[in-house]
Amino acid sequence: MDFTAEISGNMLENDEDLNEDRMAKVEALKAEKRKLKGAITRQLNELAGMVAGVSSGVEPRSSEEIKEIKATLQRLENIKEKTFEILEELRTLYQELKDTEMQVKVGDEADKLNEKIEDEASTVRRVLTSVAWNTQSVSPPSYSSNSNTSLPHRNGDSGLNNLERIRIPTFGGNKTDFQHWNATFTSCVDATAMSAQFKMLRLEACLAGEALETIKGLGYSEAAYEAAKSRLLRKYGGNRREIQCHVDELIKMKPIKEENVKELEKFADMLERAVINLQENDRAPDLEAGTLYTIILEKLPEKLLSQYIRWLKENKRVESLITLKDWTSEEADCQVHATEIKNGLKSGNSSGKCHDRRSKSFGINQADDKRKGTCKVCGAGHAVWNCDVFTSRSIQEKWATAKKLGLCYRCLGDDHLGGDCPRSRVCNIDGCRDKHNRLLHGNRNGNNNKSQPQRAPPQSTQHQLTRTIQGRKEIQSNRNDHTPSQGTQERSYRLSTEGDANTNSTSLKIQKAEKVALRTVPVILKHGKKRMLVNCFLDEGSDTTYVNEDVVEELGVKGEKELITVNVANDHEVRFQSMTFAIGLESVDGSVDAKIVAQSSEKICGGMKAVDWVEIKGNWNHLQDIPFPKLANRKKIDVLLGTDNYHLMYPEKEVVGGVGEPCARLCPLGWTAVGRINMEKTGADHNTSLCHTFRMQQFGEVTPSVEQSDDLNAMLKRFWDLETMGITPPKPAMTSDESVAWHKVSQSIKFENDHYVVAVPWRNERPSLPNNRPLAERRLESTERKLEKNPEIADSYQKVIKEYLEKKYIRRVSPDEPTPPEEWLLPHFPVVRADRSTTKTRIVFDASAKFQGKSLNSEALPGPKLQADMFSILVRFRKELVALVGDVSQMYHQLALTVEDRPLHRFLWRNMDQSKEPEVYEFLRYVFGGCYCPFCAQYVWQKHADDHKTEYPLAAEAVKNSCYMDDLMPSVETVETAKEMRQQLTKLGDKAGFHIRKWISQKPEVITDIPEADRATKVDLEKKEFPVTKTLGVVWIVQEDKFSFSFVPPSDELVLTKRNVLKKTASIYDPFGFLTPFVVRAKILMQEAWMEAFGWDEELPDRFKMEWKRWFEELGELGAVRISRCLKEDKKLRDVTIHTFSDASEKAYAAASYIRHEYEDGTVSTRLVAAKSKLAPLKVMSIPRLELMGALTGLRLTLKICAALELPRNKATFWVDSVNVGFWVQGQSRNFKPFVSHRVGEIHDESSPDQWRYVPTKLNPADQGTRGASVQELIKDDCWWYGPSFLKIREDEWPERKFGKAPEAYKEVKSEKREQFVEKELSINAQSYYGETVTPKSTPNPMEYSKWYRINSKGKLEIGMSLVRVTGWINRFLANITRPQSDRESGELNPRELKQAEEQIIKTAQQECFPDEIRALEDDKPLPSKSTLLKITPKLYGGLLRSNTRLRYSDDLPEETKFPIILPKNHIVTRLIVKYHHENEGHEMGVNFTLNHLREKYFVLHGRQQVKRCIKECAECNRRFRGCPARQQMAPLPRIRLEITQKPFTNCATDFAGPFYTMQGRGRPRRKRYLCLFVCLQTHCCHLEMATSLETDAFLNALTRMVARRGWPKLMLSDNGSNYVGAAREIKELVDSMDQEKVQRLTSNQGIEWQFNPPEAPHFGGVFERMIQSAKRAIYAILKEADVNDEELQTVFTGAESLLNSRPLTTVSGDVNDETTLTPNHFLIGQMGGELAPDTVDTTAVSVRRRWRRIQELIRRVWSRWMREYLPSIGSRSKWFQPSKNLTVGDLVLVIDPNAPRRDWKLGRIEAVYPGKDGLVRVVDVRTKGVVKRRPISRISPLESEEY
Repeated sequence: MDFTAEISGNMLENDEDLNEDRMAKVEALKAEKRKLKGAITRQLNELAGMVAGVSSGVEPRSSEEIKEIKATLQRLENIKEKTFEILEELRTLYQELKDTEMQVKVGDEADKLNEKIEDEASTVRRVLTSVAWNTQSVSPPSYSSNSNTSLPHRNGDSGLNNLERIRIPTFGGNKTDFQHWNATFTSCVDATAMSAQFKMLRLEACLAGEALETIKGLGYSEAAYEAAKSRLLRKYGGNRREIQCHVDELIKMKPIKEENVKELEKFADMLERAVINLQENDRAPDLEAGTLYTIILEKLPEKLLSQYIRWLKENKRVESLITLKDWTSEEADCQVHATEIKNGLKSGNSSGKCHDRRSKSFGINQADDKRKGTCKVCGAGHAVWNCDVFTSRSIQEKWATAKKLGLCYRCLGDDHLGGDCPRSRVCNIDGCRDKHNRLLHGNRNGNNNKSQPQRAPPQSTQHQLTRTIQGRKEIQSNRNDHTPSQGTQERSYRLSTEGDANTNSTSLKIQKAEKVALRTVPVILKHGKKRMLVNCFLDEGSDTTYVNEDVVEELGVKGEKELITVNVANDHEVRFQSMTFAIGLESVDGSVDAKIVAQSSEKICGGMKAVDWVEIKGNWNHLQDIPFPKLANRKKIDVLLGTDNYHLMYPEKEVVGGVGEPCARLCPLGWTAVGRINMEKTGADHNTSLCHTFRMQQFGEVTPSVEQSDDLNAMLKRFWDLETMGITPPKPAMTSDESVAWHKVSQSIKFENDHYVVAVPWRNERPSLPNNRPLAERRLESTERKLEKNPEIADSYQKVIKEYLEKKYIRRVSPDEPTPPEEWLLPHFPVVRADRSTTKTRIVFDASAKFQGKSLNSEALPGPKLQADMFSILVRFRKELVALVGDVSQMYHQLALTVEDRPLHRFLWRNMDQSKEPEVYEFLRYVFGGCYCPFCAQYVWQKHADDHKTEYPLAAEAVKNSCYMDDLMPSVETVETAKEMRQQLTKLGDKAGFHIRKWISQKPEVITDIPEADRATKVDLEKKEFPVTKTLGVVWIVQEDKFSFSFVPPSDELVLTKRNVLKKTASIYDPFGFLTPFVVRAKILMQEAWMEAFGWDEELPDRFKMEWKRWFEELGELGAVRISRCLKEDKKLRDVTIHTFSDASEKAYAAASYIRHEYEDGTVSTRLVAAKSKLAPLKVMSIPRLELMGALTGLRLTLKICAALELPRNKATFWVDSVNVGFWVQGQSRNFKPFVSHRVGEIHDESSPDQWRYVPTKLNPADQGTRGASVQELIKDDCWWYGPSFLKIREDEWPERKFGKAPEAYKEVKSEKREQFVEKELSINAQSYYGETVTPKSTPNPMEYSKWYRINSKGKLEIGMSLVRVTGWINRFLANITRPQSDRESGELNPRELKQAEEQIIKTAQQECFPDEIRALEDDKPLPSKSTLLKITPKLYGGLLRSNTRLRYSDDLPEETKFPIILPKNHIVTRLIVKYHHENEGHEMGVNFTLNHLREKYFVLHGRQQVKRCIKECAECNRRFRGCPARQQMAPLPRIRLEITQKPFTNCATDFAGPFYTMQGRGRPRRKRYLCLFVCLQTHCCHLEMATSLETDAFLNALTRMVARRGWPKLMLSDNGSNYVGAAREIKELVDSMDQEKVQRLTSNQGIEWQFNPPEAPHFGGVFERMIQSAKRAIYAILKEADVNDEELQTVFTGAESLLNSRPLTTVSGDVNDETTLTPNHFLIGQMGGELAPDTVDTTAVSVRRRWRRIQELIRRVWSRWMREYLPSIGSRSKWFQPSKNLTVGDLVLVIDPNAPRRDWKLGRIEAVYPGKDGLVRVVDVRTKGVVKRRPISRISPLESEEY
């Protein structure tokens, strides 16, 4: 422990001592720094004084003063350097002391000091330069920090001296920069008064690279300066180049992205520059709406293009580049303005979208490359690190430049310094750990002995050859000393693609014991918080980075996939779906952390696995100590790093072993190795070796014969091209590359020496090609070996080359001629065509042959296809009666190459003398084999014809429409026209060297005028013998003017394998499809063989061989087929139409088109024009779908034929035997599922539904094309050759237009639209039946109607005037007037007509209220943002707007409920519909019920408000439901209730209740008994009697019993016997039957007055009504559910009577001193109740008189209390406080009946009124339907008065 502590203590002491030394150094350096800063201040002050004197205006200044200023400036620079060195040392010391804060302060101090000095120095230099220009006696200042800085010369305005300096950029030879550079140099230098010598020196200082080499050695005289300017202008300038630069800039610009304001602004600027240059150079034709205009228009997205077209129409502008420029400038300004308002004035992407894909590179900040600033070094528009001038300087010069310009030493940026730079990665070159830019790595002080930190190699491998990248050339030369044999070398070229920039992939498996290991290294991929270790393949042959899809998915990267095309080996292309994304990539040691942009792919390298060098490096001594990183657990390759991320893969160091041993390389991502591996030595898997690359699609086994496979592929391609010829959709406009090629050729073409000279359209300005002489020599030897085997071909070969020399197509290059800077030798080989009448041997020059990854064709643009397609030319050849065929002799050789392009078209030849050195020949004309030759030749040929179309109109027309490459084949109406056309074509061709020969026609009169040398061979006019020739491959029997076929069946020895039968089938050439029924049999057999998965060279089974042999045997019979060339007869035409038939079977679908000529003599001819068939897909597909595909094929074929024959599309009729296709075509495409929808959409775009008709299957000729036929069957089938027989008769006798029912077609209707679609179909059928669709004009004005439908008061429909019915009648009338009398509709409107009328009215209303929404939905666009329909997701169904609710998947709801019709708010139609549904329910239902009823069919916007409004405005509802009963102030109590009668029951009221059931004994039925109540109107005393019935006698008996006990009353009151509130229905009926007159008569005899209350006025008898309720409650409380007899019931009644009479009449007091509460018993028995006799007998003598008086006193006191206590309590009103207006006689009222529904209340009129004593009416007589009833006003509802 003590020892350890001692060591630790010593270390701390050493650190402290070291820090003390450092601090001492810091203090010393700070003192020195202060001195130097003082010196700087003094020098600056001195300079300021000198400059003030020089610029004071006294001129000229002496040279001594100028020299003094320069000397002072130099001293200042020296002091500045010393100061910066001290500051650098201080920063280092602070870094060692770990004082970060002081490091930053030192950096800031250096920046401020540099800025201060540079400001003053700039002022000095500007003044000195001004003085030097005016005196011309001072040489150019040598002290300027930037040799390219200049100012305008002085013109007397001293203010110019204060302007900011203009930097002249350095020009290095880029022609696109010349215009800007030349303008700047001319203004700042050439236009000044300086000497020519000074200008020349300045010119040299402003040039670099190729441009500087151009003027070197001219000297410095005035003549030299002018010559230099002339050379530069001639080589890099000129109006042509200036215009081409601007136009190329536009053409090469990528199409503008949607809603990208930045790109639109850039496009507008570029277009304006181009237009200005074209105008200044008088190029008015190029400004018109020509090809250039079309190319530029394609840059605009569809949305902007539509806006531009609309702008043209609105402003009535003519299309031109000037117009387009005006619009783009205006549109860009508007969009920029809108963006700035929305997002503010911020920089960046104006589109509002952020697509930041900048990668954080290792060593170079790629973000700088995107900056639009100016390079501080040369003034050009690029970053400093990308400047050629800067990178070409030494390390010391770079550091000095960076210091002077104040650049950041980390990223070389000019807007910040190193202390503020976000870049913090180390240099890492040779182990350097400094954080400077990699371009600054090295010995900055020029001291070669200064050591740099390096990553030293292992000691055990120091004896091996270790070199850095600078020594790679030496290593390569050492390797070349051990080059394998030629065969081996050629094999290695074929396998390896690394280094080929145009090759992204191929994979070949080679069985061998050695494997080539490629550069693989483990890396970490990062996305979000996820990290993944994977193996990465560094592929310098790929220009794109790829990542496996499973890795992308596991990292959670999201994005959209798009179809991309990747070039693979041998110029093949692979297309697949890929996603572009940004992802983080980190090295295993953490030294690299970058962001890369990559593409996704399924399997990048197939089954390739990474080599684990950690395990196998021990097999090589030089690799044993290399620290290879450990591979990821996933052994396969997951990342392919392309050259788009080269900064992550370039080699920094190499460790090389012996010959054939792998080489280790260090790259930024770590150590890798590459080279051959001995599989047996390493013990690794050696079954297969995978030569790198990206992807391969393998369609069969690899065959040993490459030539055989190539031949088969070519034949297959031609076969399938023929099968799709005429039915493929048209290709889009030119691609960007094609546009560039067109522009380059159009700019370079010129006419010299009777020939056109055209420059080759190179991809770049000039091609960059290596010296390929080794390749050319090898290929020459190969060609010579082939020719030696066939002397006849060799002799012909030599004759062709000799002919080329004689015709001056080529020239021999003298060995003495200097080798041009660019030269390319074309390999060549013979192509023999034994069937050709001329030139049987053709020499093909292989411009596609690659050397070191490049070929002539890869460097050139092929250009667009200009000639008409072959199918159209062949169809046009059949149009007219006279045919004419010719051939342009050696067409390509009539175009001359430019002088610059000739050295790139050389070849080797030595006349088969292999003992001699090959001689070099150079083409002067275009060569057969260049990919650009067809385009250039066609462009020249068509331009030549167009230029002379006024002189030779027939010839120009033939060249444009009837020329395919060098074959001319027009057809004309007459012999005279043919002769004239032939003569014009000959003259036209001779003007440009295009000699036309081999003329042939079926008319001898035409051939007679042709020179014999120019006629076709084997023409004998005397014998009238004509040859059988081929026109574009089609056999034409000229003498018969018919087409035919010639095929030779295969020999019996032919082994029937899949390869052989496919090759033989592909040899059939039938572009018209005449043999479709025969060929489809072979197609079906091929498909069946393919499904069996036989090998290519495996013999087919017997069942297949029999079918194939039968088919092959019939090939010989095809010679008997004859088809007329001309489509018409020699008669006067009346009409021409096209009829296309289509059909499908489970195996194929086909279409056949026929032309029908109707002549003036009434005859008709029909002929087959063309036919096409295609096999059904292997995936099972329904017959209706196949029939639809057949119909689409027929449509495309017809469009092609109509275009070729110049027939309008409406002349075509399409016949199908499928009702399903007819159903789909007649419908709307958006109603169907995607498969049907897309195809029906195309059919609708190109044709009208009324052009499609039904044909019975047996009459459909296309049926043959789907099932197949033998040759003999085909020859005899007139229906196939001429179409069905009905085409030759009148049209009214053709099959009917109607399609039948199509139940299977409904399967393709979208589920959510099936119901609506059925209704729509019914509507369409109805309209078709009517013969005319009802127009919107037939809809009457809804404002003129008050009813949707007429409804009576009971809610029942009535026939009458209503909006729907009137519309229906109008529609019927409009339909009836267009049909015969017998077919007219009559009678009442049917439901279909009413439904049609409803939808028509609603549709009109929707179009009025929602026009924008309907238009958006019809165009499949989103709704306007302010639309009121956004929340209800509307859809168009059958032209109606419906709500797309969430109930669509309900099986229980009808379709109209799931998709209700939308009704607009407050529209008259909506109000009528709501009113109809309200009335339909009889006005009885409320808001909710009506709204729910509406929602079964409609979605009413603001529906609840609409319903409430309807009900509120409804007159019937106001009359019935919102009328309240009449009210009147509560009446005063009647006198009979207020008078003191001294005796209860003087004024009495009576009422009944019951029945009550009593038992009458065992076995007897129960009887009904009733309660008869008598109530005293003053005292409320009650008397209860039991009545046995409701008969009058029973009541009189009860009355007699009551009177016997209570005395006779003076007045009796009852309810008039018509209604008893609370009584049962039975009582009502029985009471109504009582003889009330008898009761009144009998009682009147006793002096009783009887009064009756009005009927239905219970409040008039409130006293007894309440007593009846109280009595019933008391009785039920006593009885409960007991069974009683009559005696017991009477006892109960008596007990209830006692209870009722004991109830208090006044308020019960809680004070014991108060008197007892007054009750009815006080009036009956003088007390509240209780016992009637005392418990003991009172024996005291009683005075009777005295007793009577006592009783009378008690009665008086009781009545006195009644008046004092009871009467006041009933005097106040509990309701009806205010008096209301009286009802009057004649008022219209409703008689309220509580037992009837409101709609049954009777309407009445007041007949009489009965006002009370207070003058207020409370009872009236009302008449209803002849009956007068008396009713209280509470049962009356007034209608005409507002207040009652």
